Amino acid sequence: MLDNPGNSTIILMSEHHGRPSGMAFLMQHRRIKGIPAHVAANTSYTADQVYEHRSESDCWVTYRGRVYDITQYLDWHPAGKDIMRPFFGYDITEACNVAHAWVGIHKMIEPLHIGMLQGPPRLLQGYDYAALKTRDLRQGSPA
Repeated sequence: MLDNPGNSTIILMSEHHGRPSGMAFLMQHRRIKGIPAHVAANTSYTADQVYEHRSESDCWVTYRGRVYDITQYLDWHPAGKDIMRPFFGYDITEACNVAHAWVGIHKMIEPLHIGMLQGPPRLLQGYDYAALKTRDLRQGSPA
């Protein structure tokens, strides 16, 4: 954000390879009334329940013990939804730690928080998380 001489705030939003930025998504969804925080904090789902929601039209994931309905975010992800597809219904914590250590993921997806995870997360088995470091995630293709 930059302050302009008129004392109003200007928000700079960029596009990554023709896709809106995560900041654009965040600003757009601040206007949407989601599940109130106190309701989400008192609603719990198991990993099996989250796993039932693994399509482009109904996509849930877990991140750091919280459950998110990221369906609305899929088209906004700078690398595109294809790179996220393997994680539909799974925990994204490790993927985010590897690929987005510098990004405030929780701030981007907080408007999509729908509940708390009850029990252990469902981890994507056999996925090469280290490969995420070698990809140009803005393009969704190998570097």
